[in-house]
Amino acid sequence: MIVRILLVSTLLVAGSWGLFQLQLAGGASLEEARTAALNLFVMVKVFYLFSCRSLTHSAWRVGLFSNHWIIVGVTAQLLCQLAITYVPVMNSVFGTAPLSVGVWLQILAIAVLTVPVVAVAKRLQRED
Repeated sequence: MIVRILLVSTLLVAGSWGLFQLQLAGGASLEEARTAALNLFVMVKVFYLFSCRSLTHSAWRVGLFSNHWIIVGVTAQLLCQLAITYVPVMNSVFGTAPLSVGVWLQILAIAVLTVPVVAVAKRLQRED
């Protein structure tokens, strides 16, 4: 379990920092880079939540929609993230900025990496 936490934590930090730096290098403002990193952090946690519902079985085997409260919680979290990202008052309170579709695609591409990382960790745990 500690190894899995360390793997996902590494993905969170490296992914968020890397995307932050990539955005700045691509000409994004500090607020846009910060918003991209924040949203990546949240999306990795969402993918991890679905991946870690069982210590040994895949998310597909457990059933992605078998726990309705997780769906409610994730939906609420995503709505809050959209508000922090796109509502002007929230932008000034949190120092965030709206993101383009291209940045969201980068966020999703990195966050999806959580699924195979957790799957490999589960497989290795079963083999021990």
